Amino acid sequence: MTGDYSLLEKSLSLVKLYKNEEALNYLDKLIDSEPHNNVAWYLKSIIHERLEDFTKETTCFKKAQDMTHLKKEMDCTEILELLDKAFEVFPYDLKGIHIRGLLMAQLREYKDFFSLLREHLKLLEKIVEYYEDIPEYDLGYRLIWEKMSSFLDSLAIENERVSISKKSLEHEPIILHIGVTLEQFSLLDQVIEWLKFLIEEHEIKSTCLFNNIGVSLVKRIDDSNAISYFEEALQIDQKYIFSLNNLGVSQNSVSFFNDVLKIDDMNITACYNMAFALNRKSYWRDTENLEEALKYCEIVLKKTPKDKECWYLQGLIHEKLGDQEQASESYGKVLVISPKNVDLLSAQGELLIKMEKYNEAIKLLDKATELEPGNMYLWKDKVDLYQKLKNEQEEFNCYEKMLEECPGYTFALLGKGRLLVDRGKYDEAVKSLDRVAGGENWDNLWPYAIFHKARTAALQDNKNETFRLIKETIRAGATLGSYRQDLDLKEIIKKSPEFEKYKSMEEFKSILAHDYNTKEEKDKFWKDIKNL
Repeated sequence: MTGDYSLLEKSLSLVKLYKNEEALNYLDKLIDSEPHNNVAWYLKSIIHERLEDFTKETTCFKKAQDMTHLKKEMDCTEILELLDKAFEVFPYDLKGIHIRGLLMAQLREYKDFFSLLREHLKLLEKIVEYYEDIPEYDLGYRLIWEKMSSFLDSLAIENERVSISKKSLEHEPIILHIGVTLEQFSLLDQVIEWLKFLIEEHEIKSTCLFNNIGVSLVKRIDDSNAISYFEEALQIDQKYIFSLNNLGVSQNSVSFFNDVLKIDDMNITACYNMAFALNRKSYWRDTENLEEALKYCEIVLKKTPKDKECWYLQGLIHEKLGDQEQASESYGKVLVISPKNVDLLSAQGELLIKMEKYNEAIKLLDKATELEPGNMYLWKDKVDLYQKLKNEQEEFNCYEKMLEECPGYTFALLGKGRLLVDRGKYDEAVKSLDRVAGGENWDNLWPYAIFHKARTAALQDNKNETFRLIKETIRAGATLGSYRQDLDLKEIIKKSPEFEKYKSMEEFKSILAHDYNTKEEKDKFWKDIKNL
């Protein structure tokens, strides 16, 4: 045992006792003596997560990843032993699995690699059994270790060129519908590298390998190269269902799904893809295509009644057909399976608002904003709901919560300013409305901000300031070009009770008659804005 190993063991024993700060001290000492010790960085990320210091957690985990890529072969085997010690404390930590996968990727030429691989597969099996859903960032390595394990084991046992049996293809994944973030691209690069290694170095030319490279490239947002690999698979087997399905998705063509269904009329993936494609090409109340899509959904759900994506798709189709009750029932099925799915909570919440089931909608949207307080779209849904209920206090609370999460969010600044005008808190209102300038989407919202400032001036009987701001409101709307009809600012001004006393005045009528849409007027307006 080295001194460094001793420091690591001490920190782990302290972590077990929840003595987090003391553990961090030992890890810092270890990093001082060995700055590239990725296990130490990994453990620091775990402790910071426990302490809810998520910024430091992210930084330390990134360090652990970066340090892993620098490791040499023999270092990796020693680090694996250290990491396994950490797993005794954190047996189901997915970040640790990710680091372990990176280490394994460095060892593919190592003589004892395949025995290490089998151990890793056993560990992954435990992880898969423990979690109902594995987060997507781990999918790349699951594809390598689990789905490609039969090929790699064959190489180890036979040590010669191998062919892939039909049996190994039966459970090949179709994973095109799963999203990938920018941070996951390095994982996909590893997947592609591994699969090409099998093709180029071991000369395994199989439909399965070509198809999975294509899948990885699609997820890597490289559709053109992906298509060539799917076509390579089909050159080997023209009826290869997996690549036909993937080509259908990649090229947005239902003809490939029809080809699959000619071969296997109950193929679940093709049925789902067909329903998805028919829904995507259909407009609202396009009865023929949408009802056809529902038939394919029913085939999928009859065979896989817990298919979340298909229940959600069925809900979307029912909503397009105008059957809100059926849509709500389908969304509800997904929420039973996945009660913390924010997208579904939002979709069901929006639908319940349309159905005027406001109390049910409030419960769902409250849950959604608890799960994702920084999601402004959810707060907008709640604003819409409270406006329908004419509950200004709750609407105001929504704006305040939005601004806690995103202090410069223009939609909330405008909404808060408008309600402050209504409450007679004019100084606070103007401060909020002034902050709209320069924020996200501010140019579309700025005319409204000026309008509510004009209301403030009118309510304070400041005629000159009122007229000046009404001019600015109309000029701001004119600069938006095609948006001007939507804004219809002149009608808003005419109908606002704050300007009732000015409606008979010639100066007021003259302002409303002027379009303020000449190039000179626009240039002057934007010059004035820049000087604010």
